[in-house]
Amino acid sequence: MKYEKKKKLYIIILVLLVTTILVSVGYSVLSSTLSVSYSSVQQNNIKWDVGFKLPDGQNSFPYTVDGQPTSYNNNTTGISCGTATVTRYAITLSDIKVSKPGDRCQYNFVIENSGDINSKLTVFNFISPKKNGTSTSETCEDPGDPTLTERICGKIRYRFCKDSTCGTRFQQGGSPIAAGATQTAYLRVYYNDDVNLTETTTYQNGAKFELTWGQN
Repeated sequence: MKYEKKKKLYIIILVLLVTTILVSVGYSVLSSTLSVSYSSVQQNNIKWDVGFKLPDGQNSFPYTVDGQPTSYNNNTTGISCGTATVTRYAITLSDIKVSKPGDRCQYNFVIENSGDINSKLTVFNFISPKKNGTSTSETCEDPGDPTLTERICGKIRYRFCKDSTCGTRFQQGGSPIAAGATQTAYLRVYYNDDVNLTETTTYQNGAKFELTWGQN
């Protein structure tokens, strides 16, 4: 009789332990932070998909964007903007040439959050361009804050922005793009006026912006 009671007690304790473990696991799953980035993910009924949007009429990546040259007094002599090659998560620039202060090239894009979760820029990786048609990488530096989407490479400055005047740069951990929303983006490449005011024709090729988006 005592054996039966002990057996029932053990069973009850075992059931309680299993129930406690299941409840703890369930709570952990429900309360944990979903950490996803970079690629498209579909899990249960939640979709994660953030990156550059395809232009109208374009069915697949990569696609190219021609740079628009401008300069002071509309003197675009000595400027070559080449093209920007765009994948879902990166931009690569080719054949940039600027010659004087005021020279710049601009490229326009749209970033889309077609998922169900707000997202923000979590990682910005910049790959330095090659200098003057050589295989030697240009030395680049950030503008004082490495989380900002801007790099200075000799006489050329690269800035990835939220507005057409390029006054507001993207920033790691900055304001999010809401689920289902889009964000217009601009990449401006220009002669670095901070160096000096001398005119020196400068070529660079292959600068690359890699953008990783994470949970808000």
